[in-house]
Amino acid sequence: MHGEGLWRAYELLSPRDKPVISKEVLSVAGEKGIAALWLDQGRFVGGQKRGRGQIKGRYTPEEYDNITTWLCESGVPACVHHNHLEKPIEICIKKNGLLALFEIIRPLIHVSMKKKLRPAKK
Repeated sequence: MHGEGLWRAYELLSPRDKPVISKEVLSVAGEKGIAALWLDQGRFVGGQKRGRGQIKGRYTPEEYDNITTWLCESGVPACVHHNHLEKPIEICIKKNGLLALFEIIRPLIHVSMKKKLRPAKK
């Protein structure tokens, strides 16, 4: 992609020269976007039996909502957790949601990153 097409993509991703995770960007990103988000920001929390997935980043409340809605529409049940000040702090994906997430992203993950698809051993 180059020229006018590249400029249009940049305008979608960074309106007013500030990167924003919008619904439009997420719809363009698709399953590859879900895989990249998990590899970059996702991790397991808790043990192997009762563990869950967590996605944390420096997102705005609107971005947290956009990502959560996007995951749910993609078949991955997710919810936003808030702190005592009602600020969003993470996206939580329960164990059954992780299984759905991994079914989507497993074929897109390079073999060197397969470790991100299982809990860390203690």
